[in-house]
Amino acid sequence: MKTTIPTLLALALTIASCGGGSTTQTTGAPSADTSAKATIPAAAKEPEKNAPQQSSTADASPADSGNGKKVFGDINQDGNQDCITYTDQDLQVSIAGTSFNKKYIVEDEYSDRNITEITINQKGVIKILTTWMNSRGADGDDNYTVRYQDNDLYLIGYDNYHKPATNESYNLLTLKKETISGLTDDESEKTISTLKKIPLHRLSDIKIGEYRCEDYDGIE
Repeated sequence: MKTTIPTLLALALTIASCGGGSTTQTTGAPSADTSAKATIPAAAKEPEKNAPQQSSTADASPADSGNGKKVFGDINQDGNQDCITYTDQDLQVSIAGTSFNKKYIVEDEYSDRNITEITINQKGVIKILTTWMNSRGADGDDNYTVRYQDNDLYLIGYDNYHKPATNESYNLLTLKKETISGLTDDESEKTISTLKKIPLHRLSDIKIGEYRCEDYDGIE
């Protein structure tokens, strides 16, 4: 009996000691593995994140972009980023993954006109804002609204702001024209008229800066 109890105590201490050692080593091992796993994916994912951006930009950029400003957006709604490069006097539209790459010139025989801003919204609609001033000191802004269809760009809207008296807004899809005249909000008068239904003009068939949408005026 005396011999058995010390033996059992010794065995119990040995088992406890092995269990403690085993627990300590198991706790330490996952710590090392977790650190390794956290480091490897971070390095591996970095090229994947950058690669699509570089590819989209390269595909969408016009060949002779010069030093113009660039605007990116999905013009033809195919999931790829397209590019418009523009200066004060021209714009070039390039649609990624296609052969569409066209340049358009701003023309205005009677005024000093410049492109001041181009935007592309989430539906691919392009807005081209131009600002002008003529020799008599009059100035204003024109906004050409364009969308891609049938493998070309078509004018679907036009806004003409003559400072300070008259604003005209043409919606060539709904065939409505809104005219606001007056020097102040209190004195202004708004009228809405119906436009004639005629085929949409391609952007390449009009002169940006000189085109005024008069062809659509008048009730059908």
